[in-house]
Amino acid sequence: MTSTTPTPITITLKGRQVLSYAMAHNEIPVISRLAIENVPADLPATRLCLDVADATGAIADSQEILLDLQAGRPTVLTDLKLLLDPPRCSRSKSSGRG
Repeated sequence: MTSTTPTPITITLKGRQVLSYAMAHNEIPVISRLAIENVPADLPATRLCLDVADATGAIADSQEILLDLQAGRPTVLTDLKLLLDPPRCSRSKSSGRG
């Protein structure tokens, strides 16, 4: 009997390459596209938690989204409002790639 390894669920993000105080101040979302694929079975009320941090800690408020994932169907989100927090960004000593 042959055993097959199930394909893992994949999460693909498209986001800003650089995170900055200017992004936070102008409320530019960090993530522009998130795709979840290879869901093996229906997963209703799946909790997805998003966070942005640098070496000093969180620089955005965490965001939690409830999703009803369907087997074999990709879920694509393009309206995520994950925003950087200006005061936390101004305290951060690091700036750079997202």
